[in-house]
Parts: sequence; structure tokens; C-alpha cells
Amino acid sequence: MPARSGDITAGTAGTAHARTALDALPPEKHSLTLRLLMTEVEQS
Repeated sequence: MPARSGDITAGTAGTAHARTALDALPPEKHSLTLRLLMTEVEQS
């Protein structure tokens, strides 16, 4: 939402935080839905 509202700094920081959290999960917790959502967020 911050990126869509024009706050690129907050959007970038939020995306980086989400990526770090996803990468910290064990591989068996990386669901297809979670990966697709992360891809969609990174592309916005």
C-alpha cells in the first residue's frame, strides 16, 4: 500500500522486510500462494 500511495521509501523498506522474513522461513513453509504474493508485492 505505501508504494501504491507514492511512498516509495516505505514501500521499498516494507518489501525488503517481507523478503527477509520469507527467506528466514524454512523451505517447506514457502507455499505457492506466499511466493506469488511476494512476487506481486515486489512488482507493484
